[in-house]
Amino acid sequence: MLACDSSPKSVTPDKASSINCQSEQDSNITAARLVLPVAIGALAVSIVGGLVLATVEFGPLSAHMAHHIALMNVFAPLVAILIADRVRSRLGGMNRTRGVHQLWWAAAVQLIVLWTWHLPSAQRWGMESEAGQLFMHASLFLSAVVFWTMVLALAGSRRWQSILALLVTGKVACLLGSLLIFAPRLLYASAEHGHPATHAMASLTLGDQQLAGLLMIVACPLSYLVAGVVIASQIMNELGRRPSTDFEPQQLSPVGR
Repeated sequence: MLACDSSPKSVTPDKASSINCQSEQDSNITAARLVLPVAIGALAVSIVGGLVLATVEFGPLSAHMAHHIALMNVFAPLVAILIADRVRSRLGGMNRTRGVHQLWWAAAVQLIVLWTWHLPSAQRWGMESEAGQLFMHASLFLSAVVFWTMVLALAGSRRWQSILALLVTGKVACLLGSLLIFAPRLLYASAEHGHPATHAMASLTLGDQQLAGLLMIVACPLSYLVAGVVIASQIMNELGRRPSTDFEPQQLSPVGR
């Protein structure tokens, strides 16, 4: 097997092998460009998260939210980067419309799972029970992995759908964070239906709830919005590099000859 060499001196007699080498190099560059937006978003969340951890004292709910953010906006994108090539190759043999549908299904499922787990009864079970906490983290993580994988899997002319999915997902997630910030009372701490609150639930404060919302409000732009902006800039650069064929010069024939 011939190795690919990008130097001008490496000219093989086998033209097909040279074409294959160039195709492999282009494929590697394309794959790197596709994962770059998600990697930048995950890195931004990691850096800001590290600064917050070093300077802010978390309560039970804000610590819970920090775990969610780490799973959904740092670890899930990294896992998606590892498996995106395999998924993209599978989508290459499918109808492109099907890939777009799978992206929006993944976005819808992630948002449904996120909002369901932040209902008072579900949140209470997740914080009071070890099984509930494990199931909560696992479902949030898996839904995020599927979403980020589908974002990375789309390529070509339909990649703009990833931008729209990122913006919608980020907006709806930020709406949940806003609810936690501006709620005039605690949403999770009160005991209902005769069930006493556990120590974790009883120690919740309004400030802790607001901090949890602030963490989500900060993580949303750093993850979803940054990835969408980078994808949009890449699409614009690709459009700018395309040769314009609308106004091709035409040779005029002499008149009167």
